[in-house]
Amino acid sequence: MGRTIATALLALLVFFRWLDPAPVETLRLKIFDFYLNLFPRSPTAQPVAVVDIDEESLAEIGQWPWPRTLVAELIHRIQAAG
Repeated sequence: MGRTIATALLALLVFFRWLDPAPVETLRLKIFDFYLNLFPRSPTAQPVAVVDIDEESLAEIGQWPWPRTLVAELIHRIQAAG
């Protein structure tokens, strides 16, 4: 009986996470903010790079969002270029 209740509770929680109503989303975002305040990211000395995606690239590759493999390749090329 205990497993049945635990499974039903888990299914209900997964359903609410999938549905993501406003109260659940608000709670999730507040918990995330709490974790960020508790364990803030340390600043890095790396500069910010702004990558402009031109119309030619969009015409050749297609509209955003691009596949993750393509974005990873783009990041590797940017890193290699310094």
